[in-house]
Amino acid sequence: MISSDHELDDGFNSSDQDLQSVSSITGEWTIATQRGRATYSLMPPGLHTFEASEHVVFVGLEAAPVCATLGGGKAERYDAPAGSIIVKPAHLEARLRLSQARESATIVYPDDSLKELARQQFGPVETELTPPPLGTRDDNALRVAQLLKTELTKKEGANRFHVEQLIAILGIHVLHAYAIRTSGPEQFKGGLSRQSAQKLQEFLRINLARKISVGELAALAKLSPKH
Repeated sequence: MISSDHELDDGFNSSDQDLQSVSSITGEWTIATQRGRATYSLMPPGLHTFEASEHVVFVGLEAAPVCATLGGGKAERYDAPAGSIIVKPAHLEARLRLSQARESATIVYPDDSLKELARQQFGPVETELTPPPLGTRDDNALRVAQLLKTELTKKEGANRFHVEQLIAILGIHVLHAYAIRTSGPEQFKGGLSRQSAQKLQEFLRINLARKISVGELAALAKLSPKH
């Protein structure tokens, strides 16, 4: 268990923190894996600033009044329910002010880890995180965060593989729920019609034992041999 010594002030003027060491900000129970880093903590009242090169998903495990800022937007005050989620893309800063201690789970994703999950889900497309409105309740994220809490706080120690799988599951959920695909794979142009392809497949099956010329195939497909 790592205790937090984070200094707080009365305004949004706290020093920047590197989320590569997020456990030093919010950490009580934390573990790093190849997929990312998960931390469960009882965050103390005051200001918490998240600025780093990584993507961050913050899930509140209990209801609490919150004042938050994402990017260059104005600070928003709201009563955050259990399961309220903040999704911080790597290029944005997030600031969170708590008037009371709050149970939370914080998951940090290196950019290459999230891109790999996106490739597995969507193929070779570009994806971009689009943070939901502050105060959004996400029950699926809450369930994963609760499982992370259970695993991280085990007396016998957390199972790193289990934590890594939970981090991946949450990352996949976030990508499906809060990411847009900005481009797709280049579409194949030309090619054979379904009817021509079936005709060629049947021809090849029947004549597989003999030498077949490109000219024969082209004639069947009604294309030039060069095509």
